[in-house]
Amino acid sequence: MRYCFLFNTAMKNYLSSQFITFIFAITMVLYSAHCYAEQANSTYENALSYLQQGKLNEAEIAVKNSIIERPNYLPARLLLGDILLQKGQPQSAEKELTIALTLQADSFAVVIPLVEAKLFLYKHQEALTLINDHPQLATDRKYFLLQGNAHKALSQYKQAKKSYQQSLYIHGETIALLTAMADLAFKKNELPKALELVNQALLIAPITSNEQQSRQYQGTKILKAEILKKNKAFDQATLIYDEILQEEINNRQALFGKANIFLEQHKLNDALLFTLKLRENHPDDPYIKLLHSSILALQGNGKKARILLRDIQQQFLNLSTEQRHEPEVLLLAANVDFINQSYFQAKQKFTEYITDYGENATIRRNLATIELRNNKFDNAQQHIDKALQLKPSSADITLLASYIYQKQLPIKEFLSFLSDSHMKFPDNILLRDQYINVLVGEGLFEKAESMLNKINGNSTIASKTLLGFLQLQAGKLEQATITTQKLLNQFPNKVEVLQLSAELSLKLGKPDDAKKLLSQCLILDEKFRPALLSLAGISLNENKLEQAEQYYQQLLSFYPNDSHTLQLYADLAIKQQQYYLAIKLLSAIDKSHPHHLENQKALLSLYMSTNQFDQAKQLIGQLQNIDAFDQEMLLTKSKLEKQLGQLALARKTLKILFGLIYDEVLKIERITLLQLDLNDTEAAHRSINRIAQLSNNNVPDYIQARYALAIKDLEKVKTLIKSQLANGKDTLKWQELNVYYSLANEQTAKAIKQLTPLYEQHKQRSHLQLLSQLYLQSNQTDKVILILSNWIKKQKHDTWAFSQLANIAEQTNNKALAIETYEAFPYLEKQPFFLNNLANLYQETDKTEALIYARKAHKLLPEFAPINDTLGWILVLNEKNQQGLSFLREAVARDAKSAIYHYHLAYTLAKLKRKALAKVSLLQAQDIDKNHPLNKQIQKLLSINTQ
Repeated sequence: MRYCFLFNTAMKNYLSSQFITFIFAITMVLYSAHCYAEQANSTYENALSYLQQGKLNEAEIAVKNSIIERPNYLPARLLLGDILLQKGQPQSAEKELTIALTLQADSFAVVIPLVEAKLFLYKHQEALTLINDHPQLATDRKYFLLQGNAHKALSQYKQAKKSYQQSLYIHGETIALLTAMADLAFKKNELPKALELVNQALLIAPITSNEQQSRQYQGTKILKAEILKKNKAFDQATLIYDEILQEEINNRQALFGKANIFLEQHKLNDALLFTLKLRENHPDDPYIKLLHSSILALQGNGKKARILLRDIQQQFLNLSTEQRHEPEVLLLAANVDFINQSYFQAKQKFTEYITDYGENATIRRNLATIELRNNKFDNAQQHIDKALQLKPSSADITLLASYIYQKQLPIKEFLSFLSDSHMKFPDNILLRDQYINVLVGEGLFEKAESMLNKINGNSTIASKTLLGFLQLQAGKLEQATITTQKLLNQFPNKVEVLQLSAELSLKLGKPDDAKKLLSQCLILDEKFRPALLSLAGISLNENKLEQAEQYYQQLLSFYPNDSHTLQLYADLAIKQQQYYLAIKLLSAIDKSHPHHLENQKALLSLYMSTNQFDQAKQLIGQLQNIDAFDQEMLLTKSKLEKQLGQLALARKTLKILFGLIYDEVLKIERITLLQLDLNDTEAAHRSINRIAQLSNNNVPDYIQARYALAIKDLEKVKTLIKSQLANGKDTLKWQELNVYYSLANEQTAKAIKQLTPLYEQHKQRSHLQLLSQLYLQSNQTDKVILILSNWIKKQKHDTWAFSQLANIAEQTNNKALAIETYEAFPYLEKQPFFLNNLANLYQETDKTEALIYARKAHKLLPEFAPINDTLGWILVLNEKNQQGLSFLREAVARDAKSAIYHYHLAYTLAKLKRKALAKVSLLQAQDIDKNHPLNKQIQKLLSINTQ
């Protein structure tokens, strides 16, 4: 006993010391991480200081160091992009700004500089598409100017002129705008107009301290010289070039211009001298090479000139429209699209190649893959048949054919194909396994077992276990029982055998036996994936959702990238209405997953459910690249456009969808109801006429009633409702319509009276939402609170109901109820918006608690502007200004048009006595909202700092 006591005491001391060591280690890690973030923030702030002093190189080094320390710190990416643009490095700037866009920077902060970078890189169509995709930026001074520049570069002169006129009308004359307009006139060969505009631009003196304006002014001079040169006024043009070269001896455009003048004057030696100087500074510039080639040709050195031309042709290979249609380039482009999963474009290019250049086995295989992904098996079979004819010795093509033929061929024919394929490619495991599966499915167990035994040369545990699983899969329970019992007798402690026995128990309706067997598997191997998955599945069947979740978490702790587990856990999260968790899980699934497209569509649905419309819009763009005419995607797109208030676009999308389903009555009926939801009565009328054509005037009464309600034909609505309620068919939807009929008659009290028993009987969320809305309109707030409170007692996973109740509590200044509601949500720790709202609610009463909630919210959703602002501001309120500054900058980078974010940033900078930057932020805040209470407070702080 004494020994045991001493041992236990020693053990406790040891564990205690280990615990202290562990706590110390954790503390040091957290402290190090904190210091690291602080250092990164400090480095970023240093970069800003350098930029203010005009020290671009030092600013670039500092901000790059900041990015090394914090790669996803968005303000640093934006700042680096700006610095690189100022330094004339558009390619690097484009890279950084594209990363910033991927990190969800606010469009006002990133799109304009990214468009500038793309224009510098001659990516004119990309620039135009990008700027047209962001019409909300039209208030920016550069928006129409850059749009016009892109149109002009694409030779779309009418559109360019229109954009420039809009810029002139909204923002007035600037050096950049007048120069762009002069350049447009120059390109259209309107030389007097071009000269007039360029002279107007030169009358606007640049601000000498503004480097960008100085560069623009120099560009205007260059353009004037080009116009004069075109008018053969060589002496005047040369004077301008000489003036520029006095200021900047190696100015590319001035040297290039002078060389061209000498070339036109046939002063070849002088032209060559300037060109060689250009080649020294710009050895790879194709335009300078072209100039050099021209001079050499005129001097009679044709061989050297041709070498340069070939070099230029190689450089411009990807820029020539004609060359893009050459077979090698077309095939390469198609394969890149295919690899990038841009299947719609790949299909177009592959088809174009076959039409123009003949058959190709690889192309046919890829086309078959695309059709197989789209479940178009007839088309897939046509392509794979041709691929096999062209290349019968390809195992890859044969394997793909086996998947397609399984859907298309009669079983005997398919088995014959598999048998021949297995003989032809005996070492192909996938073909062999598919053959075995089909044999088991058809009850040919002896042949399947014979094949399994041949794998290792004898009857092994692996082959017999696989046979047992195949028998189970095929529903052959009697044979599976015999196989399993034999294996249990021989190998009672093998996890694979216990797993098989557990699966058999489940099939036989004995879940308790299965659980015991699976638990034994985990005693033998705690990481045994099949057992954990099976236990999770059993928990789901028994509706033990939290237990299932624990198994999925356990699996992901062992196998963090397991796609199958991620997908199953995502399905469970959706069932529990843990939508943000589901999004996180689905986003982690690799693109190579066979159900990638389905996962993306599920993700789209989740974005819609959680009102993450920017992400939904981005994902729809990606899905359109795969299939622009996917009906489900178009349907969601119309709903998104409706949510965004883009009703004209939503109607247009439904119009496209209507064209795709022109002959399908049931789908047209569904679209008609959506058109009525959009109040697009004109389109709904056309759809109803088409339904009538296809169904001998048998338009459903419900659609007629909805349409009548939309056009205010209330008498018809009343007649149809009365008739249908008397018939007793589909009573619920007609009772619901009756509520809307009352509302159309402005009888809110009557609508509430009709809706209340429907809600009490059916307990539908849609009824709850409408009833809540009507109570609020009638100022019956207490009744809203009551029904929502009762609802969430039973529907503990209903995020909307908790959110609605808390919002109403806040609006009625009942902060205690709001806090109580949020804190009662069972999945609070996984709901970043609730945590963020709690942080704001505790802000005035308990800053420590507020900071705890703010940090939790940020950990879950670090890329969301309001959450960054909340955390940053609460840190500032807790006198942690430097820490708060980092998060406030992140908030502004993600939402540049929020006055409160700019005020918070200005206040923090003022507290840190960084007066110049605080003033900039304050001006930006005042431009958006001058009446914010922080305005005077910050002005007072700045005046104190000045004294």
